[in-house]
Amino acid sequence: GDAPERWSETRMRNLLTEPVGNGISIEATKPEPPGIPTLNVSSIRHGRCDQAKLSYIDLSPEMAKAFAVKRGDFFVLRGNGNRDYVAIGGLLVEEPQAGLVFSDLLIRLRFDSAKVDPKFMRHLWQSPRFLRRLQSYAITGSGLWKIGQRSISRFELAIPELPEQADIADLFDANDSVLSSLAVQLV
Repeated sequence: GDAPERWSETRMRNLLTEPVGNGISIEATKPEPPGIPTLNVSSIRHGRCDQAKLSYIDLSPEMAKAFAVKRGDFFVLRGNGNRDYVAIGGLLVEEPQAGLVFSDLLIRLRFDSAKVDPKFMRHLWQSPRFLRRLQSYAITGSGLWKIGQRSISRFELAIPELPEQADIADLFDANDSVLSSLAVQLV
């Protein structure tokens, strides 16, 4: 889509501190402890990672360390039977539970805070134009739509300078707060 002239065009990989990566491949999950808490498909909601929607797996401490998540990580849904859900993303806003890892149904992005505000990316990712463009790279096989690490890494986008990113994120965060309080009043 059209972006203001002052915004810089770049590729997603230029905004990251490490290459994009899938999570741990899980054979069996449990809905409650014991086990290692794991972000999964149902953890991604409204641009955020919801730690109330976890599953639990048996995993060695070494493997858990390799797939450990941290505050500020951004997760992208890798595949779904419904194309509208492929590539939706969520930011882990709060500190993760102890030992939290992520499943291979998700792709992790770690944004370079010197180049991009993760809160800005959370809101940009939710914009219909951005998401539809990204979803256009999804491919299907046997009824499952998937987007790969390479497509996300090469994805072209335009972003403003950091101060403008922060202003935009603050504006959308304020709107989210108003909408949340209105939703509570309606109940």
